[in-house]
Amino acid sequence: MKWLMAMIVGLIAAAEAGADVGPLPGMKTVYAVHCIETEQEFPEFVFLLVRFNWRDRAVYPEFVTLTPDKPLNIRLDGPVPGVDTQNREDATLRVIKRSDIKPGMSPHEVLKLETQFLNWFDYRTMVPSWSGDKQRTLIYRVQRSESEVGLEIVQVGRDPSTQWLIAFRCVAVAVTMAVLLGGIWFIRRMRRAGRVAK
Repeated sequence: MKWLMAMIVGLIAAAEAGADVGPLPGMKTVYAVHCIETEQEFPEFVFLLVRFNWRDRAVYPEFVTLTPDKPLNIRLDGPVPGVDTQNREDATLRVIKRSDIKPGMSPHEVLKLETQFLNWFDYRTMVPSWSGDKQRTLIYRVQRSESEVGLEIVQVGRDPSTQWLIAFRCVAVAVTMAVLLGGIWFIRRMRRAGRVAK
C-alpha cells in the first residue's frame, strides 16, 4: 500500500511542478513580452515595476508609466545557453497611491511601503512545439477593481501555456484516480482469492 500512496503523491507533485521542470509534452519554451494596456488614466496611483535577478539575488524597482496612449512593455532577461545559464529575471507590478509617497522618494524607498500587488511575470511562456515563434506577446489590461478601492489586472486572450498546464493537471489527476481505484480493486481481489484458498 505504501508504494501506491507514494505513486499518488508523486503524480500530484508532478502536476503541480509541471511548469517548473520544463515544457509540457507538445510544447516548447519561448521568450515572453508582457504588454500591459489600460483604457483609462489613473492619476492618483503610481506604478512600480520590481525586477528580481536570480543570478545576482538583487531587486531592481523602477517607476513606470501606464496610460491609454503609452502601454507598458516588459521584456525580461533569461539564461543564455553556453554563456550565462544562471541569468534569469522575473518581475512584479505593484501600485501605490500617490498621496502615500513623499516628494523625492526613490523606488527602493517606495518599495518598503505598503503597495498593492497586481501581477507576477516570467521571462518565458510556452507555445505549441510546431510553432515557429521564438517570442510570444502576452497582453494584459489594468482596470479599476469592482470594489473601486484599487486596481486589478486581467489577461486579454488565452495563454497556451495555461491551457496546456490545466490539461496536464487533469490528466495527472485522472491517472492518479485510475491508479488508486486499480490498487483498491487489486487488493480486494487478492483478499478474496485468499479466502477462497482457505
